[in-house]
Amino acid sequence: MRESTLRSVPARAVSAAILLLTAGPAPAATVPDSASSATPPGVAAWLEGDAVQAALDLASRTDREGVLNRAVALLYAGDGTAAERELACLRAREPRWTPALRWLARARAEVGSPALEETLQALVADRDADSRDFLWIGRLRLDEGETELARASLRKAVAAEEDLYLGWLWLGDAEEALGRPAPAREAWLRARTLYAGAEVLARLGESPPPPAPADLAPPLRPGERLRYSARYLFFRFATVEVENLGFTELHGRRVARVVFSVRSNPGFPLLTIDSRFESFIAEDGSVLAHRSTSRDSTQARRAAAYDMDPASGRCVVRHVVEGLFGFERLPLGPLAQDGVSVLQLARGLARSPGRLSVLTAVDSTWKGTELHTVGAEQIRWAGRDVEAIEVEAVGHYKGPAGLSGRVRAWISRDGRAIPYKASIKVALGSVVLSLREEAPETRQAAR
Repeated sequence: MRESTLRSVPARAVSAAILLLTAGPAPAATVPDSASSATPPGVAAWLEGDAVQAALDLASRTDREGVLNRAVALLYAGDGTAAERELACLRAREPRWTPALRWLARARAEVGSPALEETLQALVADRDADSRDFLWIGRLRLDEGETELARASLRKAVAAEEDLYLGWLWLGDAEEALGRPAPAREAWLRARTLYAGAEVLARLGESPPPPAPADLAPPLRPGERLRYSARYLFFRFATVEVENLGFTELHGRRVARVVFSVRSNPGFPLLTIDSRFESFIAEDGSVLAHRSTSRDSTQARRAAAYDMDPASGRCVVRHVVEGLFGFERLPLGPLAQDGVSVLQLARGLARSPGRLSVLTAVDSTWKGTELHTVGAEQIRWAGRDVEAIEVEAVGHYKGPAGLSGRVRAWISRDGRAIPYKASIKVALGSVVLSLREEAPETRQAAR
């Protein structure tokens, strides 16, 4: 097989697809030991949420990346004035560098600078402005009552990223505020196709979604680990592990601390994957915190920390992509998910058949995922028959390498709800995960 064919399935696409299958401390972010020695100054503190320390760690940096990261940390820490000052100087020094303009706009919005409007117009006109810039500007305009300008920005956001749930939801709000009920309904219907949640259903005048089944997320036992082989065509290219590291308390709730890791097999030269995802999953199946680091040979190096606070209804995301800091503050929907926790929901649906629509944290925003029970099926595993339930998860977003977001998992019908096999559709064929036989507790469950 040609190397170019395997390159068409980037490591990050494989990792993202596999995440749809897997289930669950420190509430602070943790940087894996394998990556800590190479962690640049400020990154560890930033991911842990200590923005003041991150800014101090970056105090001596004068390169553009260092200045930007220090200013973003200052902005996050609440010192908008210092952040604006540093970013204004950086913008003057790097007038064509979009990240400097992006964060200068946010700093000026934070401090109410009289130069904000000029900066917003420059960002809208910047050829490298992306959908998230337009989404942020649209939300800002809505909050300020500038609905015409909000609508224009939100239209650009969804034109650039058609599966942007919040973009369609807020575009409908802007249209309604402008007295345009038909376009508002059209936008909300587009949002509903991505996620049929209470917010958009209420806007459409429809009934709220049914409650989630009880006992939705049967966790792995503390210390239990499941190991899978990942195969693409004839190549076993990676090992996938999911482990419950135990239980802790977060936001006053008991949560399972679950780690999911993907590592490419030694001697497989075409892809290098070293990714780790850590989730803190509550007993109702919702995620209260998520940490991730991803290093692979075909995509940007990235790390992210999500903190979900049900009491305030907010989610804060801090991320580092190719060395650049960033953060987002998002509304928190019910039963919020990350990729790791979606398999927990699938395991729950294998025990209590049904259908769910949830929001999943993807690339520092929310994307919709639909899960439903397909039916019972007998599968072969390790030379014996296993009675399984097939559960399908469909992510309503486009991924790299033709990742469709469609995942099929075969989960044992017993009380253990063990995922034995999964298939993830990509552009050319499928990535297949198979449970390895060596787990003694899994062998016992299969009998």
